[in-house]
Amino acid sequence: MNALAEPEVVIVGGQPVAQQLATQIRQQIRLGNLRPGEELPTVRAVAVALAIRPPAVEAAYRQLENEGFLISGESCGPLVADPSKEAKNTDLECSCREFMSRVAAQGHSVAEVVRVLHECLERGQHHGEPR
Repeated sequence: MNALAEPEVVIVGGQPVAQQLATQIRQQIRLGNLRPGEELPTVRAVAVALAIRPPAVEAAYRQLENEGFLISGESCGPLVADPSKEAKNTDLECSCREFMSRVAAQGHSVAEVVRVLHECLERGQHHGEPR
């Protein structure tokens, strides 16, 4: 599998490398670019291809395995797990945590965020499935 070595994965400054890698792999799985049962490259192969340290790749793979996106394969690299409700809920939880971290960094309280979200929903300002 060469998808992680191709331009889809880009490591830039800002967030920790492991977090960037996990986020991008998770997105590739959600988009269907990485399919269930597909083997990802070894830690070493990813580290060399992206010029990053192997512990960062290990951390990203471990996080995704804990979230249910990857499973340990009998071969060299991890495998993309079959999508499950648990993995989708974990992904939603991660998105919510990232959102709450961003708004907390901007100085907003949980109560304020909940109030504004509720107001947006009441006004119909949401994206996705109907209420």
